[in-house]
Parts: sequence; structure tokens; C-alpha cells
Amino acid sequence: IVKKETDEENTIIQEEESTNVVMNDQEEEMLIAEEVLNNNKMDITDGLELDDNEFIDINHDNNDEELTSDAVDDEIIDNWTEGVNESDVNIVYDQEIIICLIQKCRGLISMIKRSTIITLFFDTERKKQNIKRNLCYDVKSRWNSTYCMIDSFLYLREVIDKLFNYKHQLHLKPKQVAKLSGFEFTSNDWMILSQLHLVLRPFFHATKAMSGRRYPSIGIAFYLLTRLKYFLQHHEKKESLMVKHFKQLLLAKFLYYFETDDEQMSLLKVHAYFDPVGFATLTDVEKRSVQQSISIMVADETSYLTELTTTSLPITTSIITTNTTNESNLHETSSTSAINLFNEAIGETAYEGSTISQNTKATIINDIYNYRNYVTRFNLKHKPDIALSSIFWQSYGQQLPILGKLAQKMLSIPSTSVPSESCFSVSAFLGRKERARLTGENLSTSVFLKDKIIL
Repeated sequence: IVKKETDEENTIIQEEESTNVVMNDQEEEMLIAEEVLNNNKMDITDGLELDDNEFIDINHDNNDEELTSDAVDDEIIDNWTEGVNESDVNIVYDQEIIICLIQKCRGLISMIKRSTIITLFFDTERKKQNIKRNLCYDVKSRWNSTYCMIDSFLYLREVIDKLFNYKHQLHLKPKQVAKLSGFEFTSNDWMILSQLHLVLRPFFHATKAMSGRRYPSIGIAFYLLTRLKYFLQHHEKKESLMVKHFKQLLLAKFLYYFETDDEQMSLLKVHAYFDPVGFATLTDVEKRSVQQSISIMVADETSYLTELTTTSLPITTSIITTNTTNESNLHETSSTSAINLFNEAIGETAYEGSTISQNTKATIINDIYNYRNYVTRFNLKHKPDIALSSIFWQSYGQQLPILGKLAQKMLSIPSTSVPSESCFSVSAFLGRKERARLTGENLSTSVFLKDKIIL
């Protein structure tokens, strides 16, 4: 009986000791974090030496890895696989290099944001250098976001290098040190990042131009896409071989997403025709093709209106027209009703039949001819800009009556849905429970003013 009681006492003592060890480890990590946070003025290089031969226990318990218990910034995940071409079976060597390097960037960001000690060290070094920027994730299907991630790495290169140089002095667990070492960048990695940064930069600025608050038209989108294609197809003499390979890889995907759908591209060109910037981008062959499409659109609309007005005439008018047809045929080759003759006498031509088609055909030809002259002179005086389409049609809209109406329809469609989505977000903010007393009219007015007025 005495032996059993002794065993129970020993068990209790061992449990208390293990509990104290766990508590001491937790207190030690809290002290380490506070020490790093409060040591902003002390140079971390004083009295520190690197030990490259230090043994690393890779099989360390997973529970020893210290993570932040609060909100963790995870990798941005969306339905990026929708509409994405993943059929590439044979991945070339350059693609493997890019994939490995981008995954290394994402892994380093994740580790920095998950570890309290590494985050405190990283933020401390940024404050020492008066850097407000921080590392950011990318979205796999958005090339402009990958540019932003690479740009943040290049901007914070000195801080990142210092993190790798002093990883052994941060009181990290052996497994954390080993994991951090796997994300370390070589000089070749930095060189590849700079080359990717150069190639992806136009995509970032193109996305920014198309996603502005001023609702850029599809015409400006066609201009940007055409210039991006030109950038990927042409190589400068000073470009490195790696940059040329990166451009070729991007060009293959660019053509797949934008030029495999002929109907989509044809529609895009029609919209671009009415934008001075898009018009200057179209070739002569593309302009003639669009002009033929416009003529057909106008002719179809005219015949539809003619048919509509003819069927809406009163029955009595039709009887009168029938009775006077034979007499009018003696003087004219085309039939003209008495009511139409009256309308012509007062200058009203809304009910003209075949005469409208002839006049409209001549007018659309004149409109196209005048538009080509106006827009050519206009482009010589102005640089490409998002607001050029509005400026042009405000100046020449009255001189181009038919094309002006079509331009209102074509240019009212924005190049992207970003401004509209932003507007909906504002409406959701204004319509929340705290502002529920807003009437529907006041809410609509507030959203309109917020969207249109730029202070």
C-alpha cells in the first residue's frame, strides 16, 4: 500500500514538473517576443555571430513551431481555375524556374506573417529604414498582382536579406530555422525577380488604367491589349535572353485568352472604332470591316423603323394610299402616300419609305467619311487618354448624327466591371443597418454622388 501511494505521489510530481516546463517555455517565448519588440534602438548585429555549422533537427515536433494565435493572413484564394487553361503538359525549363521562385515568395510571406518573432523582427527593420510598405500576396490568375508581390520583394530586399543573415539569432525553433533557410534567396533568384518585374510591369499599369473610377470604355481596353501584344512580340537589342523567353511564354497565354474567340475580338473592334484611341489602333483592313458592320447595323435599324411605322399607320391611311397608288406611279417610280407628301411639305420626314433608306445610306457614308477625317486630326493633337472619347464626341457629336447615337451605345459599356463593383460596395456600405433610415431615393443619390464626384 505504501509503494502504491509513493507511485501516485511521483506521478503527481512529474505532471507538475511537466506543466511547469510548458509554462516556462511559453513565458520564455513571450519574453523573447517582448525583447525583440522593445529593442528597436539596439543594433541586432552587436555581439552576434553566424554559425553555419549549427545542427538542425528536422524531425522536431510540430507543436514546437510558434505561430500567431490571432488572425493570420492566409494566401488569397479565389476561383482562379475557372476559365484558366491548365492543359500544359510539357512545362519548359523557364516555367519551372518561375513556378519554384513564385512559390518560394508565397511561402516566405506566409511564414513571416504566421510567426510572431519573425514578424516583430521584420517590422522592426522596416521601421529602422522608414519603410511603410510590407510584403503582399498575389492572386494566381492575375498577372498584375504577381507584379505587386515581386515589387514588394525588390523594395524590401535589404530587410529580407538581413532576416536570412540573422535567422540563427532570433531564438527560433530548429524546425523554423530549417524552414526559413529553405526560402532563402540567392543572387540568381533576385536577378530572375527583377526580370519578371520588368516583363509584368506593363500588365500592372494596363490593369490600373482599365480599372479607374472614370469608367474607361472598351475602346481604351482594345488599345491597351494591342499595345501589350506589341510589347510581347517585339524585342529590344538590350534585352536579355531570359526576358525574351518570358515574353514568349506570356504571349502564348495572351493569344489564348484574347484571340481564340473570333466573335469576341470582332465585337471588341466594333466598340473600339468609336473611341479615338481605339480607332488609331485599328488597321485599315479592320477599319473597313467595322465600317461595313456599322452600315449593316444602320440599314437593319432603318428597315425595322420603317416597318414599324408602316404597320402602325391607321387603316384609313392605308386605304387612301391604295387609291392613290396608280396615279402616283404615273409621275414617280416609287409609291408615295398623301400623308407622306404632306409630311414632306412641312419638312417632316419621319414617315418616308424608300426615300429614307436612300438618304440614310448617303448620310452614314458621309458620317463615316467625316468621322475618319475628324478623328485623324483629333489624334494628331492629343495623346492617348481615357477621357478622349468623351471630349471628342462632345465636340463633334452634332456633326455626326448617326454615328453619334451609335457611339453613345458603344462607349457606355465600360472595359471592366471594377468601377461598377466599387459602386455596389459603396451602396452596401451606405445601406447598412446603421444608415437604415436612408430612403431609397437618398441612397441612390448618395451612391451617384460618391461615384461621380471626385474631390
